[in-house]
Amino acid sequence: MDNTVLAAIVIAVASTAAILLSRQRVKLLDIGDAELDRLLDAPAGSLDSMEQGVPVIYNLSPTQLDRIRTRPDVQLVDIRQPFEHSQLPPIPGASLIPLMRLRSRTRELEPESNTVALCLSGHRSVTAGRTLARNGFRKVFHLKGGMAAWARHAAREDSI
Repeated sequence: MDNTVLAAIVIAVASTAAILLSRQRVKLLDIGDAELDRLLDAPAGSLDSMEQGVPVIYNLSPTQLDRIRTRPDVQLVDIRQPFEHSQLPPIPGASLIPLMRLRSRTRELEPESNTVALCLSGHRSVTAGRTLARNGFRKVFHLKGGMAAWARHAAREDSI
């Protein structure tokens, strides 16, 4: 079995596991630009990422992420496996922490920052968001559609 086939199998298994995990209770909220600005500027202590024991994660569109990604109070966490970075390179400045290591490496991140979880398709980032929220991160976002959606957005922006 060559490495490409093996990599595809690993991604399929990880994606299936993430989908099963993401069926655990989580509250995903779509937000508009005005609500996004309000959330980003709100003091971390004024928000709670848990609502009656259920993690709250905000969906970001690629356009919204593009608008906020360079803010100093935003941290990007790419939870893909290292071999996936050759398919779609990480966004510059993102912390590269594979999902399976996220819980043990949360101390490398700032829990008071606006934290955006990134994966390939948007499924595993929900799982990562749940992990972050349950570990005290107050403002947790995920990129809806993942890096695949980001790549389509970037290609459109480059063609303009």
